[in-house]
Formats: sequence, structure tokens, C-alpha cells
Amino acid sequence: MDIMREVRIVIPDELDRVLEGIVSTGLFSSKAEVVRAALIYFLNILPTATGRGYDVGNMFSPEGRVLQLEYALEAAKHGAPILAIKAENGVLMVAGKPKAYIGISRKGPSKIRRIGDVLVGFTGLGGDAEYVYSRIRPQKSPWNVAKEISRVFEEHAVRSDVRPLGVFFVVGGIEGEPKVYAIEPSGTISEYDVVCWGKGYSKILSYVAENYAEKISLSEAEKIAVEAMAKAGWEELEVEKIVS
Repeated sequence: MDIMREVRIVIPDELDRVLEGIVSTGLFSSKAEVVRAALIYFLNILPTATGRGYDVGNMFSPEGRVLQLEYALEAAKHGAPILAIKAENGVLMVAGKPKAYIGISRKGPSKIRRIGDVLVGFTGLGGDAEYVYSRIRPQKSPWNVAKEISRVFEEHAVRSDVRPLGVFFVVGGIEGEPKVYAIEPSGTISEYDVVCWGKGYSKILSYVAENYAEKISLSEAEKIAVEAMAKAGWEELEVEKIVS
């Protein structure tokens, strides 16, 4: 049986006057009713506002979401963009380079690396990316590299003592034909002809989609990629390619 319990609280005079003003409008019969309505409203919005604690660990919310994984993907979206294009004769990968402050030389690790016969690039948190890079073995197969990255992501997606990695990886190489894969923080692997993530990704993808053709050459892909990056405000770039 449900029992409505009485709760007594002490409130500041200023708040009491506000409650009295609300009651005087005739919408509520008492100050207690105003407080009760406010509490019900707050509890109703709580799941979206805070996740009721589901956003602090790798667990499902009542809506079936794993909020930490969503936050990790969002963190990666704020990094300098990474773009990969599958061409007829190879794979092109382009990464935006953040501009250095005036008078400061910006020298950091490359966002695109050749690991064995495979190109691997990322956007997102650099420290998380370095950890993933340290777990990848040189290989000839882009699919095998994608699976290795996925396994690292999955470890962080299911364990309760670590957080998901805030980084998004792309992998490109030749496996009979050019292949491009993307790996999300959840560990999900997807194959694409063109993929991009990071700041300005929607503008970049939109421009590439308008100019992409199924049998595009690497040189044509590079021209389109550079133009697409510029449209999103990225002029300093890393460019790498693998020829089939």
C-alpha cells in the first residue's frame, strides 16, 4: 500500500514569499502543493538532466543508453578532423592540424601513422590515442588492425573500473582491394567509402559527397579532401596515402 508521508522543512523568508505569491494566483491551493508539483517536475526531468547516476559508469540507463559511450564519442567529435577516402587505386587519409599559437612552434605526434602496411588515424583525446597505438601490432591486413583497436575499445566499454576511450579511429589499407574502416569508442567497426569525424565533419562530408565518384583516383581524392577541409576551416593538414 502506498503511503503519502508528511515532510516538514524550513525555508528562507524570501522563498516563502515567492510561494505565497504563486498560491495567490489561484493555480495552487497551498504552498505545500506548489512544492510537491515542483518536486514531481524535477524528478521527471532528472533522467535527461543527470542520467540518475547512469552517466558515471558503464551501465545501461532505463532508456537503453550507455551514456559514457555517448560522451566518449562526443569528446572525439571535438578533436581535429580525420578523413579517409577509398579510391580506385588506394586509400587516402587526411587529418586537420590545430594552429599553433603565435610564436610557439607546435610539434606533436602525427595523427596518421603507418603501422605495417596499414594507415591508422584518429580524432579525439591524444592521450587515449597513444594508449591505443601502443596496443596495435604491425600488420598487412587493415581488418585485423581494426579488430585489434576494437578489442581495446571493448575492454574500456564493459569494465567498471575504467572509462571509455574518447577517441575515434580510422583504418585504411589494401586487402585485395582498398578498404576503409572506422572504429567507435564502443568497439563497433564499420566499413566506408568515405568517413570523417571531428570538428567540422558535417561540412567536410557534405563537400566530399558532392564530388566523390566510385572510381575516383587518389590524386582526385586528395584534391577534393584538401578543398573539403578548407571549407571547414582546416588548412594545415597531414596527408598520407597507400597505393594499391
